[in-house]
Amino acid sequence: MKNWKAIILKNINMIKNYFFLLAILLMSSCTAIKGIDMSNINLGMTKSEVQMKTKSFQTKTIGAKQFKTGSMEVFQISEIYRKDNAINDYWLYFFNDKLVSSEPINSVHWQAQDWDYKIDKVYFDLEK
Repeated sequence: MKNWKAIILKNINMIKNYFFLLAILLMSSCTAIKGIDMSNINLGMTKSEVQMKTKSFQTKTIGAKQFKTGSMEVFQISEIYRKDNAINDYWLYFFNDKLVSSEPINSVHWQAQDWDYKIDKVYFDLEK
């Protein structure tokens, strides 16, 4: 009879361990679908610093423009796993490799030519 109790207790402990591991796995997998945390991104950061902070997200350069006082670049951060129409992309504006502005973009509705207009607006706002 003692053997059966030992086997049952051993199996219960093993089941507890499996549930514990499953709970950890489920909690850690949620980080892949959470949104972009813009609180880690600060004005004045370089493009490489921003890329390090957002390495788990898809990133790409949208466009660049040369002005008299330097160059401006638009950089996009995208959430890979989102399938709804929520705002889930951000455009970051770098002037001479320093972050000067950012804005949420709904990638379903933005037009390819929008970056050119917006980059001018950000630049002229800087010049004020």
